[in-house]
Amino acid sequence: MAVYKDGKPLLVKGYGAGNLELNVPVDNDSVFRIGSVTKQFTAAALVKLDEEGKLSLDDLLSKYYPDYPRAGDITLKQMLHHTSGMHNYTDDESFLAQAALTRTPDEWVAYFAKMPKLQDFEPGTDWNYSNTAYFLLGAVVEKVEGKPLAKVLETRFFQPLGLRNTALDDERELVPDRVAGYDGVPGKFRNAAPISMTIPGGAGAMRSTADDLARWNAALFGGKVLKPAS
Repeated sequence: MAVYKDGKPLLVKGYGAGNLELNVPVDNDSVFRIGSVTKQFTAAALVKLDEEGKLSLDDLLSKYYPDYPRAGDITLKQMLHHTSGMHNYTDDESFLAQAALTRTPDEWVAYFAKMPKLQDFEPGTDWNYSNTAYFLLGAVVEKVEGKPLAKVLETRFFQPLGLRNTALDDERELVPDRVAGYDGVPGKFRNAAPISMTIPGGAGAMRSTADDLARWNAALFGGKVLKPAS
């Protein structure tokens, strides 16, 4: 847990177990996968590119992925706001069977494009949470910047803000203080099933600490990341 006030820490403290097999406690530098909090960083990168005139949030997805189904009807802004209607790939029945596979962003996009269900509603007519949209947004950032999303986020946000324990995760890397993941029921935990961090991408692949996230939050809302109007 990290509590900040006026950009300064009041409390940064870890609780509980970081690894049940080794009996390692959580500490202030314990690194967790942060799941969909990743979307905030992907959105900030996209808005930053809009500020710089490198893309427009009103661009159609077809500008970057012309062959993706309905790409000519969906804007980046709709994808940001979960109003694109894109069916959430983590709700697809075949998803779990694919989760441990390592693929490039374009290979995952090609997989999403062949899902049995592609749209939950017409673009702009409703709201539904979509990991598919945010994965594609991360891929758009890569195309515009000409480099992997991990490097974009590192050079634009993590390094300048001193977020030393934050990165787009790679399960193959050796990461000091990385906690273990579990599922199951209380009192009967199991090691979590493996998942390739290539599949959450810009929708959920980051790792970080509570302290780093509090610093990020202060910077984002303190005008150090984006213009206040953005």
